[in-house]
Amino acid sequence: MREANDRGYECLLIEDATESYFPEFKRATLDMLTAQGGIVGWTATSREVIAALEQTYG
Repeated sequence: MREANDRGYECLLIEDATESYFPEFKRATLDMLTAQGGIVGWTATSREVIAALEQTYG
């Protein structure tokens, strides 16, 4: 995701489509990605993404 962001892509990570053996590592990763107003990218749940797609494309 960092590499994609460095190449100019806008990045979104679907939170509930990822996991870690250690929940605190996942939380730290999500926090780092979205730090400073989403400097690397943004996160959302699959439910939020589906709702946005349904609203946009019906």
